[in-house]
Amino acid sequence: MLRVITVAALDWRSGLEYGLEAVHRLTQRGTPAHYTIIGAGSFLEAVVVARREFALDGQVEILLNADEARVAEQVQQAEVFLLPCVAPGASHGLAAAVAIGKPVVAFDQAEVVAALRGYAAARVVPRRDTAALADALSAVGELAQRHISGGEGGD
Repeated sequence: MLRVITVAALDWRSGLEYGLEAVHRLTQRGTPAHYTIIGAGSFLEAVVVARREFALDGQVEILLNADEARVAEQVQQAEVFLLPCVAPGASHGLAAAVAIGKPVVAFDQAEVVAALRGYAAARVVPRRDTAALADALSAVGELAQRHISGGEGGD
């Protein structure tokens, strides 16, 4: 099971509907995934509706107002940090994920690209391209599985 996390404000800039669609694409391909979204904001209802529309009620957990320790714990447990933001100001949690060497999959939003410059564990895909986002998540998941099983690509 691929464990994916996003820490972001629940607003339009965060692009959470694209993250949900990418996770939906993964599950449609047969890749089991659990997606945790941590944040708060005015788009909570929209995120809940999108989760239902993509039939992800059992795979997507939304944590509201989590404290710093809970956020750090959740980021540590995830295999990949997903940042589907489409506008500046939505890259919450990115620095923490990078600081612990967490693989990051993100859209090519300028602020995020600048923050990830030189970070080898980042995969940046075209903005709003959920197929590319799902492909990148799948690739990270495959690398994580090889690492866990001690096969090629493991350290």
